[in-house]
Amino acid sequence: MIFLRSVLVFVFAGVSSFSYAQVLTEVVDDLVKKYERKHSFHGNVLVVENGETVYSKSVGLARVESQTPNNMDSRFMVASISKTFTAAAILKLEKEGKLSIEDPVSEYVKLPKRSEIVQEDWDKIKVKHLLNHTSGLIRDFKETAFLNRSDFNSLSDIVSRSLMSDKILVFEPGEKFYYSNFGYLLLAAVVQKASKSFFENYLKANFFFKHKLYSTDEYHRFKVIDNMSDGYFFNEDRRLRKRCCDDATALRGAASLYSTVGDLSLWLDFLSTEMYSEQETYIEKMTKDIVQADFEDQYYGFGLMIDEVEGMQRIYHNGHEWGYVSVMSIYPELNLKIIVLANRHEFIGFSGFNAADSISKDIFKEIIKLKTVL
Repeated sequence: MIFLRSVLVFVFAGVSSFSYAQVLTEVVDDLVKKYERKHSFHGNVLVVENGETVYSKSVGLARVESQTPNNMDSRFMVASISKTFTAAAILKLEKEGKLSIEDPVSEYVKLPKRSEIVQEDWDKIKVKHLLNHTSGLIRDFKETAFLNRSDFNSLSDIVSRSLMSDKILVFEPGEKFYYSNFGYLLLAAVVQKASKSFFENYLKANFFFKHKLYSTDEYHRFKVIDNMSDGYFFNEDRRLRKRCCDDATALRGAASLYSTVGDLSLWLDFLSTEMYSEQETYIEKMTKDIVQADFEDQYYGFGLMIDEVEGMQRIYHNGHEWGYVSVMSIYPELNLKIIVLANRHEFIGFSGFNAADSISKDIFKEIIKLKTVL
């Protein structure tokens, strides 16, 4: 109703001076306010169409204790959006001839002596199985007295200790889709081995610095990060709680990065324009060999998901880490990017409502409505 009322006023009053961006700003502002009231949305929203910013908004607090507001340069943990960087790193190394996605993972990651995985089964897992979540590996590594998410862990230590846990492999590689953060942790180890560089250093040299993603890096709980928005969530009793104690080293490759809406817009530009081969951009390669994901009409490629909103293809990845929810999406038919990063969410577990993803889709729906009227 808000949308229709706004547009009808502009159209029937004959007010031609109102631009598409002006109308869009009012419509999306109302939508963001609704999410702020109903879902306690705090975060940043960026909409870029044909290379031009048509909407940007910063809402709520970066730090509750000091009442510091979010701003458009605020940095947020982006959770599983990190997987897009890991997948791109693998493909860049393949392009350079340093690996093949058809290689067995065992070529880069050796089983520790005390692993319960049979070598024959380990040899069946290919790099591409890790990329599209068909490896048969567990979702997350198991915490033990010697391995937990709060510690600063080296990548080699966390991989070797994880592989000594029981029931790591839950089904035959290639059999079906099963979302695995652990699989992307292993991909980080593959990048490290093939590049002969620490995983985080490889990302910095080849993506962050090279493509001016100056506000993107790996999150560590003991680091002082300028303009970092703290993460908050409501518990089951509706009490606000602050994210605490987990270190991103336990999430390397899968969910370890922080970024800004502006940097993620640049990242989507890179994926959409940088050529993986003479015929394909990175985003085309990453969405070529897709598998059915968890939901009907949702597909997963190499670090990116595909579905449809209002009949149009959406290429995206969302994320959820305690205190943060996120999504970055691109609609190729309209050359439209919508990025939403939030640092507060309801108590939803790890498979529930993602306000960032929901608001992103609602924004797109309003854009489509607007285009049919103006």
